[in-house]
Amino acid sequence: MNMPLVLLNRRRRGFTAFSPSALFALAEPGVWYDPSDLTTLFTDTAGTTFVTTPGQTVALMLDKSKGLTLGSELVTNTGGPFVTTDGWTAQVDATLSINSGSLRVTNNAAATKRAYFAFTSVVGKSYVFVATVTGSGGGVVGGRLTAGTSLANESLGTTASAASGPLRLQFVATGTTTFIQLVNQGTSLGGYAEWASASLKELAGNHATQATAASRPTYQSSGGRHWLAFDGADDFMVTPTITPGVDKVQVFAGVRKLSDAARGTIVEHSATIASNNGSFHLTAPNAASATFGFESKGTTLTDAVATFAAPTTRVVTGIGDIAGDSTIIRANGTQQDQDTADQGTGNYLAYPIYIGRRGGTTLPFNGQIYSMIVRFGANLDAGTITPTETFVNGKTGAF
Repeated sequence: MNMPLVLLNRRRRGFTAFSPSALFALAEPGVWYDPSDLTTLFTDTAGTTFVTTPGQTVALMLDKSKGLTLGSELVTNTGGPFVTTDGWTAQVDATLSINSGSLRVTNNAAATKRAYFAFTSVVGKSYVFVATVTGSGGGVVGGRLTAGTSLANESLGTTASAASGPLRLQFVATGTTTFIQLVNQGTSLGGYAEWASASLKELAGNHATQATAASRPTYQSSGGRHWLAFDGADDFMVTPTITPGVDKVQVFAGVRKLSDAARGTIVEHSATIASNNGSFHLTAPNAASATFGFESKGTTLTDAVATFAAPTTRVVTGIGDIAGDSTIIRANGTQQDQDTADQGTGNYLAYPIYIGRRGGTTLPFNGQIYSMIVRFGANLDAGTITPTETFVNGKTGAF
């Protein structure tokens, strides 16, 4: 007999409150986004500035499904204190040296110079680079961190410079080789910047980003609730490509639908389910009508619909099973509809997940997202679905 996943949270003495982390205990692919946790929201895609105040836009939202754990150290010489310059290379017309446990980058020409190392990166993976500036001299204003696909390329993000103190850079790799750079921010001949430590680690998870400022959702909070507001025009976020490798998915979303005027996307796996096999789509509304919809597709599209007129706040659950020919939509803990038509064959395939807009181009969602969990994995029983919906409702306040 299979035990419900919620039992993973039981301990010998008593019962621990349910956490969605139990859904991913066997490393199931998926995402868990929690706008109430401000340590996971940033105003920039580099992850240098936390969201702190309602009204700020969100450029980066961390996925908690992997526990926000950091991987092994990737920097050859992490310092702390630095003992040698091993693993680091000086740009032309720069010199590297060790000074009282710090790595010093000195200018031998009147231009900004840097120390760098290149590491083998995985496209779509997120990394966190942190370092501490201990000082500067010779007219130098301090140091900064950069990352890019070449020494001259800083496209993956640049932190603000600092005369001293810690700096942090989070980025998604876009190539198989990434250059990490400690930059001497000044241009004076003989000027220098010093770094006491440097560390680079992978941040596990499928983190959602939005590079375009005008298309970022807005963080809002009121009455103890926290959400991302999507404007129904161009707001959306997107993850790296996720490769499920299975034919079953469960989607839990705490949302407020503000309009039934036009079809809107809460979350979609692939740029559009209409032309992509092995995907799903959760909508609000499902058409220009008072509905929510959940679509699942192997090689044939199926859909289930729940009728609730806007404005309305609901915990909406979509359950897709390609091999089992089952597409279910639930609202506030109760099943609303099931489609048992043939879904064809295959697994859910390798696509990004789009939040708030289909493929980033059409079907914008007009509403609020309080909580979202997507899990690709074996079907869940009622003993797990119910506490998951209860958890999401605790963030949403729908029922």
